[in-house]
Amino acid sequence: MPVRIAFATACVLAAATLPPAALAEEGGLVRVLGEPMVLHSNIREQWGIHTYAYILTGEDHLYWSAEAYSDERKPHELLVGQSPLRPGSGVDSKVWRLRLDDPTVDTITVPQMIRTPDGHIHVFLCVNYKLPGRSMHLGTIRYYRTSTPGDVTTLVDRSDRIPVVKPYDNFHTRTNVGVTRDGKRLALVILAISEDGTVPFNTPVIFFGSRETDDGGLGEDFVFQEPIKYAEPMDFFYPQVAATPDGVVIVGQYGHKVGERTRHTTRLVHVGWDGKQKFSADLPADESDGNYWCFDLHPLELSDWSKLVLCHNKYSHTSDEATGHEFWLYDAPTHALTLRRTIQASRGLMGYGKWTPISENASAFLNGVWGTGKHDIYSWEGDILGEGDISGSPLTGAAAEDLGYARRAGLCIAHPLQGSVMSSDEVYVASDLQNEGDGVKSHSFVAWRLGLGRVGASDE
Repeated sequence: MPVRIAFATACVLAAATLPPAALAEEGGLVRVLGEPMVLHSNIREQWGIHTYAYILTGEDHLYWSAEAYSDERKPHELLVGQSPLRPGSGVDSKVWRLRLDDPTVDTITVPQMIRTPDGHIHVFLCVNYKLPGRSMHLGTIRYYRTSTPGDVTTLVDRSDRIPVVKPYDNFHTRTNVGVTRDGKRLALVILAISEDGTVPFNTPVIFFGSRETDDGGLGEDFVFQEPIKYAEPMDFFYPQVAATPDGVVIVGQYGHKVGERTRHTTRLVHVGWDGKQKFSADLPADESDGNYWCFDLHPLELSDWSKLVLCHNKYSHTSDEATGHEFWLYDAPTHALTLRRTIQASRGLMGYGKWTPISENASAFLNGVWGTGKHDIYSWEGDILGEGDISGSPLTGAAAEDLGYARRAGLCIAHPLQGSVMSSDEVYVASDLQNEGDGVKSHSFVAWRLGLGRVGASDE
C-alpha cells in the first residue's frame, strides 16, 4: 500500500495570496525575450499539454510536436518540427509529417520527443485502433529516431526495437517517457489492456530501453526489454517520468472510488531499474470535491537529479481555503517526501504550470491563468521552496488576446527530463492558442524565450 503523506515534517508551510510586489516592479526574475515564435498556425488542440513536453531544446533548434488540424478530423497527420532557437540566426526550420491513412485508426497521441547528447531525436507515439461494436480501443507503440542527428526530416521507424509480446501487447494511450541525464537509458511507462480481459484493464507496465551495447559502447537506438508490471491495475493517467540514477520516479493522476464518489488525486511511484517497486505515496487531498493533481516533476538542480520538485495543484470545487499551489520535494535515494511551501491563490490563478530553477534561493512557477481578465502566463517567482519573499504577475507579451488569439488551452516547457539542452539564464515555454473567428476550432502553437534572473546577457 502506498504511504499517505499527511503534512510536512521538515519545512515551513507558508500560505498567502500574493500580489505583484517589488520583484515585479523591478522587471522581475522572469521576462519575455524577443517576439513570440509561431511554430505552426493550424494544429489541433494539444491534448495533455499541461503534462507532456511538446517542445524540446537542442544546441541550435527548438523542436516541437503537434497534430495538424483538419475539419474532417481524419486522417490523422502528426508533425515533428524544428525551428531556430533564436529567429534570424540562419538556422533552418523543418517539419516531418506522418500521415495515418488506415481507416481503423481512431485516436493517437501527439508525438513525445526525447533528445540524447549525441543530438539524435527519439519520438514515441501511441496509435489506437477501433474494435467493431466496442467502445474500447487497442493501442500500439511506435518509435522513431533521426538517422542524421538533429534533423527531424530524417526520422525513421525503429518500432521493432520495442518487443511486442503477450500478455502485454496492447495499450491505453496514457504514456510518457523519461531519459537519464547521460542519455544511456530510457523508461517508457504505459497502461496495458487486452481485448479478451486476460490483462486487467489499465495494468501499469514499464519498458526499459538502453543504448549501451555488449562491447561497452553506445548505439544510436534504444533497445527495449520486455515490459514489466510495476503496480497493480489502476487508473494512473498523465504520468510524469524522471529517469534517475536511483530508479524511475513516476507521478500521475490516480483515479479511485471513495464511497460512491470517483476521486482523482496524485500518486508517486518509485520503481528500481530492476522493475521492482521501491516506494509509493499519495499526496494529501482535501475531502471536498476537486482536482488534486500534479502535472510537473522537475530536478531540483540541473546537474543532480536525485531530488525532484513536484508541483501539486489543489483546486477545490467547494472550498477556497483548499485551493492552492503546493511545492513538494522528493529525495529519491532516501524516499523522503516533504511539503516545502503552499501558495494559496484565487481560482482564476489556479491553472496548471511548470517550475523552473533560477538560482540557489530563487525559482519560478509559470502557469496559464484566466483570472487577470485575459489568458495570461503568470509568473510566481522568488524563494518558492524556502521561506523568503514571492511575487506574482503576468508576463508582458504573453497574453493570448493581446497576440490576436481567442484563448490559451495549456502550457508546456522545454524540460530536462526529456533531454532538453538547458541554460541557467533562459528557458522556453509554449502554448496552444485558439485562433480567432466564429466557429474556428484550429489552434496555433506559439513559443516564447524567457530570461531568468536579473537583466543580463541573455536579454540581448
